[in-house]
Amino acid sequence: SNYYTSVNDWQLNLTPTAGNHNLKITTDVNGAVSESNESNNSYEATFTWGEPEGNVDLTISGLEISQAIQSLDNSVVLIEGRPAIARLYINVDAPVWQLWVGSVNAELHAVRNGKELSNSPIKPFNGPFNAWKNPDRGDFSRSLNFQLPTDWISGTVDFHAVVNPAFTVEEKNYANNRYPSGNGTLRRGFETAKTLQIRFVPIAWNCDPDNVLRPSTNLAEIHEAFQDTYPISKRDFQLDAEFAYCTSEQHLESDAMLVEILNAMKDRLNHTPANTLYYGLLSPDIPRTINGVAYLNSYVGVGINSADRGTARTAIHETGHMLGRPHAPCGGPANPDPQWPGDSSHEDARIGEYGLDVVDRDVYTPDARDFMSYCSDNWWISDYTYGKLHDEPRLHGRFVTKDIPDSVAQATTWRIAGVIDASGSKIQPVFLMQSLVTGIVEESEYTIELLASDNRVLAVYPFEPMAMIATGSNGHEAEAQGFYLNVPVLAEAAKIQLKHSGNLLDVITSPGVTKSQQNVFSPSVSVNNDRLVVTNAEAQKKLVSIPYYHMARVSSDNGKTWQTVSIDLHQAGITADLSSYGRSDNLLVEIQRSDGVRVESKTYGPFALAPRPPSVAIINPNSDTVVQVGYPLFLMGYGQDPEDGILADENLIWTSDQQGWLGVGSTLQMDSGLQLGKHLITLTGKDRDGNQASTNVTLTVTNSPLESE
Repeated sequence: SNYYTSVNDWQLNLTPTAGNHNLKITTDVNGAVSESNESNNSYEATFTWGEPEGNVDLTISGLEISQAIQSLDNSVVLIEGRPAIARLYINVDAPVWQLWVGSVNAELHAVRNGKELSNSPIKPFNGPFNAWKNPDRGDFSRSLNFQLPTDWISGTVDFHAVVNPAFTVEEKNYANNRYPSGNGTLRRGFETAKTLQIRFVPIAWNCDPDNVLRPSTNLAEIHEAFQDTYPISKRDFQLDAEFAYCTSEQHLESDAMLVEILNAMKDRLNHTPANTLYYGLLSPDIPRTINGVAYLNSYVGVGINSADRGTARTAIHETGHMLGRPHAPCGGPANPDPQWPGDSSHEDARIGEYGLDVVDRDVYTPDARDFMSYCSDNWWISDYTYGKLHDEPRLHGRFVTKDIPDSVAQATTWRIAGVIDASGSKIQPVFLMQSLVTGIVEESEYTIELLASDNRVLAVYPFEPMAMIATGSNGHEAEAQGFYLNVPVLAEAAKIQLKHSGNLLDVITSPGVTKSQQNVFSPSVSVNNDRLVVTNAEAQKKLVSIPYYHMARVSSDNGKTWQTVSIDLHQAGITADLSSYGRSDNLLVEIQRSDGVRVESKTYGPFALAPRPPSVAIINPNSDTVVQVGYPLFLMGYGQDPEDGILADENLIWTSDQQGWLGVGSTLQMDSGLQLGKHLITLTGKDRDGNQASTNVTLTVTNSPLESE
């Protein structure tokens, strides 16, 4: 009648006082089951808690350092400057009845170039803890966890750990408490990675001028998804100017339409970029059968954005395609990665090892699916994809782009683009670009031919098509290829032919009408409240009806560089938001008219755009987050200014209403966290003109155990 406690589970998650105890186990306590014998429902046993000294031995069974995913042998690469957590697994040798040992602590040492680092050793942020027998890697609370200080995550570091360093737990053997044993160390090098540069282009779907569909431009979830999973430490993500667009069929469904919108993204590139990727943001409300699409091993992709984790996955998925990653083999992709590991741990695109979100401290079991697959809401990155992305030259290693002289970079070229598809290939209308001559190879089965009006061949350009990979929302998988060339302007050209092995796939011809027969090219151009409006591009109506195509470009540097803001293939009116350009006193607007081959243009302006303040957002923590006192804390955010671009770290300032100034930077690691209490955390961004913007979240720091602990 005087028992220590009563539980409804077989596992007693507490430490009894030392001495003799009577254990009583009773079934059907409330008599809910009618039995023939109610007197034998209990079992009692006596045990003594507190064995003689020397019956416990603590050792370390493993130490892994993870930044997203890691194996027990620490074979996954580590990235300099990327947040990292060391997980220490404690092995418990104790009497059979003893499931855990309480008050276990440890310390982690770090040595570089033979000298112990100044803040070494460090203690685990969740220690001391109850060390269980047979530690489970899938349970974050079953390991002692160390947040590596920022000065530990660079260069080559030798690690070793010691369990029970203060001998607070009585053991039968203290000589085996070091890992690795003896004078051994775990040597890990942190490799440098390039800044991932992406320009996000909001696409205004203007098929219905009275109901323009715009995507969310909140990039917080996208920032977090890349930070969580990609082998990078820095991101340069900027919102680009809006792109007004509508396909000819007003439905983003056919492969030709997908290529068309990808090529529209390529129009943003004034010349071949070193590392910059362009990713178009689409409204989820557009008529579509895809969630995203990208050219494989390229610089352009598009996807829907709803500012949630699902569409953030689309962004990291399509970016993976741009960086050369095919689909992982799950969910029935048409052309899965032929090099995907064949072992059972990676079957059906499983990630193969334990993943770790080092900011939110969530563990992903090896059964989670790689984000490059079509499978599972429980997604993460595999060790295979992590390694392949690390090997991509645009993210790692010596990837040097030749300096491009301005005189070459700004040459006027013809943009010749289109789609190659079994159901019908198509050359898109030609427009003028400021670009290098690009896309031409020495030899290929595919060619673009430029012909004069009398069918004389003026030029032949071999090219290799670009493989397109679409992520379907209704099972649609693209099988088309795209092409995009910038070639020298040949005024005599009147016909363009697309051929494969000499066979004609498509031809586009200039109507060849005289000036007197053409419609008058007299668009009305205005810029008001940062919005470009172009109407009445064609005055009605001359003798010959020609299906003209129009493109709008803007320049904020007196025509030195141009940026495409709209290709409106079948409508005379276009509207585009220019607010992301910021202040300009000499904005020029160019409207091009193409009859398919021949292009004319008119330039308007200068127009003025008012200065705009920067914008900032907090990625982590979320508002109303509760954290444990003493635990390391990551503050993550970003800022962008229309004039300055991405805000430098020194212009992103973190403060607390309780502690004042906390630090600067897009990522701020606070190794000891914040003091007890409720904090209003504010991120303030400043531009070079002194304009600033702020945002904030609330955060509560408690000394009460959290449920996850």
